[in-house]
Amino acid sequence: IEDLARMDPLTGVLNFQTLSERFAELVAALGTGALRFVLLDLDGFQAVNRRSGRPVGDVALAQYAQHLKAGLRKGESVGRVGGDEFVLLLQGREDLSPGRLGEFLSASVSAGSLEASHGTVLVPMEAATFADAYRLAAQRLHELKQVRRETAAGKDVKDDPGAS
Repeated sequence: IEDLARMDPLTGVLNFQTLSERFAELVAALGTGALRFVLLDLDGFQAVNRRSGRPVGDVALAQYAQHLKAGLRKGESVGRVGGDEFVLLLQGREDLSPGRLGEFLSASVSAGSLEASHGTVLVPMEAATFADAYRLAAQRLHELKQVRRETAAGKDVKDDPGAS
């Protein structure tokens, strides 16, 4: 029963509370290394629920979570932090270039192909606590989605005086 309380019941990965505890354990054991905190949000997932219904969406979320879990190395973790948002805690993953990380985050599930936008933070260099890492990763995720929306709308961000 204790194990069930530590897991997200829909996806079978760590829940928010357990993930934040795991983060603290990993940071305490880091030494001179780094932890890659990756917040990801499934792109267009609401359309899956609208098109196919919530039960199909729930199955797709569970399948996606298992895809992420299967790609982890020993000592790494994945958790669902709400809705269609997940966090990966990756150690020593210098081999994961942005392109390879994007491939890792994409998956085919019964509801179709799923892709995720992500924000990445290096711990402890950029953040020391779970809350700070989450906040910075969420900001980076939001910025990425904004750039994608502007690009899709045909707006050149470099020509926008309000862009930073």
